[in-house]
Amino acid sequence: MIELQSESKYRPSDWRWKRAAHLRQHGRMPFRGNHDIYVRKAKAYQGERAVCTDEWALCALAEVWPALDEAYRIYSGRYPPTKRELESRLLTGPDLAHISARSCLELEVVRWYEALFFNVSDRLHDPSWVVNYVLGPVLHESLADRDVDLIWRLLAYAYGAIAVEHLLYVVPSAGVPFASVDEATSRFDSGARGLATRRNFLNLLTLKPGDNYQKLHLLEIVRSFWEMEKNSGGGGVGSEVEALLAHIEAAAKALPWGVGVSGRAGSGVKSIGLLDPADAGAGERRLLVAVAERSGGEISVGASTMPPAVFPERQRVN
Repeated sequence: MIELQSESKYRPSDWRWKRAAHLRQHGRMPFRGNHDIYVRKAKAYQGERAVCTDEWALCALAEVWPALDEAYRIYSGRYPPTKRELESRLLTGPDLAHISARSCLELEVVRWYEALFFNVSDRLHDPSWVVNYVLGPVLHESLADRDVDLIWRLLAYAYGAIAVEHLLYVVPSAGVPFASVDEATSRFDSGARGLATRRNFLNLLTLKPGDNYQKLHLLEIVRSFWEMEKNSGGGGVGSEVEALLAHIEAAAKALPWGVGVSGRAGSGVKSIGLLDPADAGAGERRLLVAVAERSGGEISVGASTMPPAVFPERQRVN
């Protein structure tokens, strides 16, 4: 209960809703002098909702509390895309009227949602609280591709409203028709580059290096960014994206493996003579190959060093 207060440094974003539930559960009234109208009304709404026995009663409740009821339905996960967008937009700033217009929600719904379920507007200047108690520890522990809601909130808080628009509409200038064939070609080209850049960014954001081989290539990607920045010469975003794609292509071609005659490793490559006694684990073997290449060594992973696959003949059963 002590964390469910406006002044608490450890309050959750839905502290008012939880405080109202705690007071109702224990039959308590808000403390004297507490003039938080949202907690009082949330407690009343929770009490009325608790006695609803069917959908008709819930519909009648929605007519009495239209904005609060819609905000609760969003909070409870009934409309996941709307919840994701609304919470992300609330992390971009306290302008509720602008958020209402962009998300096509009534202003009262946005106001109730911010007050009861995602109260962050008065703490956006406190990145420590936002990261630890709004985004949560999973941000630093096991962020994965499936954590779409968390990724949206993180990018919204870090980069602002433009990031939300970019995530929401996927491609730039969504809803704006082409004026000419040339414009269509140009926008398709820039959209493809933007999608590639965003996909690479999200891949890095959710990357979990599980062995030294992956960590080594992650370092190579970082080095590629440094080289891209050094070599782009201030040529703008387009040249930076081209340079990044060129580095990614070069890194893919340099991956230390090859299969059969068509493998990436060319014929006639001199062997360093140290791989045969190496550990048989595939991850360690590739790591040794990569380290040898980075240090100037040469190896052979072509068909001459790989035993051909042998399959047993099919036996006829009488």
